[in-house]
Amino acid sequence: MTIVPDIGVSWTTNNDMTQWTFQIRDGVKFHNGTDLTGHDVKATFDRIAFPESYGEGIGSPNKAIWQSADLKEITATDSEVAFHLEEAKSTQHMMAGFVDALAKISSKADLDANKGNMKKIDFSKVSGSGPFKFKETNADHFLVEANPDYWNPDAPYLDAIETIWIRVFSAEQTAAIQTGMIDWTIATAQADGGKLAGTKGLQSAKMYNPFYWHLIFNSNRAPFNDVRVRQAAALVIDPGALAKVMNQRIGVKFSGGWFPEGLGLESYSADTLATHKYFRPPTEEDIAEAKQLLSDAGYPDGAGMPVIDLPSRGNFAVVSEMMQAQLLQHLGLESEVRVVDVGVWRETKAKGTFDIGLNNAVYSIPVPEVFINNITGTCDGAPCNGNLGKFQDTTLDALFEKLKYAANEDRYDISVEIADQLEKGMAYFPMSSMGYLPMYWHPPVKEFAANGSSWAGFYETLTRWDHVWLDR
Repeated sequence: MTIVPDIGVSWTTNNDMTQWTFQIRDGVKFHNGTDLTGHDVKATFDRIAFPESYGEGIGSPNKAIWQSADLKEITATDSEVAFHLEEAKSTQHMMAGFVDALAKISSKADLDANKGNMKKIDFSKVSGSGPFKFKETNADHFLVEANPDYWNPDAPYLDAIETIWIRVFSAEQTAAIQTGMIDWTIATAQADGGKLAGTKGLQSAKMYNPFYWHLIFNSNRAPFNDVRVRQAAALVIDPGALAKVMNQRIGVKFSGGWFPEGLGLESYSADTLATHKYFRPPTEEDIAEAKQLLSDAGYPDGAGMPVIDLPSRGNFAVVSEMMQAQLLQHLGLESEVRVVDVGVWRETKAKGTFDIGLNNAVYSIPVPEVFINNITGTCDGAPCNGNLGKFQDTTLDALFEKLKYAANEDRYDISVEIADQLEKGMAYFPMSSMGYLPMYWHPPVKEFAANGSSWAGFYETLTRWDHVWLDR
């Protein structure tokens, strides 16, 4: 991948690569006319890496990248910003944070005024610095218009971009792009792929995402604070069937196991994985073992088990409903699928008010001592940012630390040890090792991407809307 300078025009590192210093582009202005400086960049990344500095209850989904980078602090002047690490990390690791699609530079003044909480902001009163600036929003759309003061005098090409509010993975979305109601869309239902492929003139591309979908057990409250209950549930939940159902919405790949394929660690093809305990459709032996585990935990034949809480984002409720059916069919366990909007879904998991929750870890840094440790591990004496079930296992923490410094030839054997320990603790249960999202557009949309192309990674880091134009 070629890294194209944007706000940061160049960077340097010190000799031991524990300090990364970026020069900030001169003359960049926020939409309100104020200058963008290194202090704004620092404030933005402080909000991502150290959300607690803005107050209790402020979260950050991408904090884990910087936790795993052992970021000590960020310093800044008007013209540069420096990231100081406890120890050196690879360029790949650092760039995963620096080019993060969510790291849009915010004004320090706006972050301070809102105490880091941008959920309920008035878009007319905050300011970005990109090629398009906010115009209006209502129940039907979100409208941005070209920024005449954008730092690049040759962009943007478009006068405005109007985003129509349509639920992703829905029949309405498919109809909107088929009929030309909209020019471009992303994340259509996988089940509609054939229909869209047959739509005359419609162009497409596909991006493959490092999505590690998994089920989190809440290890911090009964009944799933008992490992036997977690193992019993895992024995009767069929992850291959869940992935198949999920593919009606978002594209996922059931394979790998505890570790995605291609990382040089213990992993299996989909066919082989489907024969392994915990990953196969439950056998009579699995169900019998699960019932015995429940009995040993004080719930013979499920008696005394509370109703299991399964919060679900609306688009993925079908996954939770299948899990609900499997728990009832094999163990007689009652559960409630609680459908909430995406914001509440994330807050519910962050607050720990759930029993089993569907979750996704994005492994931008493709090493399990980062992304899996974030799901199960301890960081700075507390559960890591992604450890939503508040699981604790010092043996597992030590194994990930061992993997962190292992020679390449030793990593596979250590991964086998980690997989065994993950099965013993069952903090979570993997469901897929890769995701993919289609994008569709009509021929007048130019310079978005080549028709029929595909790539790994997020489109926001590979395609720029400031160079897209309409031939009409």
